[in-house]
Amino acid sequence: AAQCLTAARWGAELTGERTGGEAVSGMRLGFVANTDPWTYLGTREIHLNRGCGFHTDLGVFALHSLRLPTVLRHLRQAISRKGEQRGRKLYRRDDVPMLTITSPEPIRVQCDGDLIADLP
Repeated sequence: AAQCLTAARWGAELTGERTGGEAVSGMRLGFVANTDPWTYLGTREIHLNRGCGFHTDLGVFALHSLRLPTVLRHLRQAISRKGEQRGRKLYRRDDVPMLTITSPEPIRVQCDGDLIADLP
């Protein structure tokens, strides 16, 4: 299962553009996954995109804030049995055929937990 993560450095913002032209700016953290559950905490499933699977396109989970209350809210939702993600600081889409993420500053990119690079 390929999962990729991009994280903006402090002060940097990510912009994601889906096929078809929908652009979302101001993201601070983004997960792109092709399966759900995203991972496990012991035997507990961790859900970021409930509608994502190997038979669909990509799932996108992005936070517009990394403030502690926002991160804790979405962590709580991710480990809940329902795994339903909602919130004003959240951008979440399932079945996205293609996504381009850009940033005015270098960003760190991981895939399956391995650091790929700091991309310009």
